[in-house]
Amino acid sequence: MKFIYLFINLPFIWKCKIGLSRNVRIRRRYVSKSTPGIALPIWVIYIPFADSLEKTLHGFFGSFRSPFHTGSGRSEWFLTLPVLPLAWLILNFMFVVYWAPVAGAIWWIVNR
Repeated sequence: MKFIYLFINLPFIWKCKIGLSRNVRIRRRYVSKSTPGIALPIWVIYIPFADSLEKTLHGFFGSFRSPFHTGSGRSEWFLTLPVLPLAWLILNFMFVVYWAPVAGAIWWIVNR
């Protein structure tokens, strides 16, 4: 399983990044080195279908892309204001949809 993360960029706070990684701390450092500014984690969730969810979010928010053009190519970022609040809600909803039955089953087993 992987983590899906939301980063914003300091000082470019109008840019946010939706991505996935097995190690968000290392990914944050890499993103900070490869783009101007510093990547600041806003939200991270651990979910089994992270690859397909991240791809879906990128497609859904495609019209709000705001890439950084670096020496090594383009880095995929989005406009913060329209994307970050809705992406945060979607990630939280998907987290609850997946993990609530698991937590409920564990609670049921423990309190039986």
